[in-house]
Amino acid sequence: MDVEEEVTLYLRENDLLFKNWYLKQTQHETGVDFGEPVSTLQDYRNAFNKWVEFHKVMLAKRICPHFDEINNFKRPVDVVLFIISLIEDLAIVGGVVQVATALFVYGIENLCNTNESEKH
Repeated sequence: MDVEEEVTLYLRENDLLFKNWYLKQTQHETGVDFGEPVSTLQDYRNAFNKWVEFHKVMLAKRICPHFDEINNFKRPVDVVLFIISLIEDLAIVGGVVQVATALFVYGIENLCNTNESEKH
């Protein structure tokens, strides 16, 4: 599966997206591969939201200057591929494809508006 196919799958299957991100993140943090998690989808999403809050400054610095350009893309998959290009050199646990897709689902406008309001 190439990157565009993976992004398309994750955009269609948000549950799988957040589950895969959560598994990779948890495995990295603990050093243990748990197999199937007992957490819920809401747990996965909450964990991702906390992750975004923790990394908000770094992510906003990379993504928000391109907000207008991001809004010009017609297909969601193109937005995610562009976000991947902006963050692919960062050491992101949980996979760059999963993080970029989850950020799209989270809402780039949420990331950038939050960052803008903190500047004032």
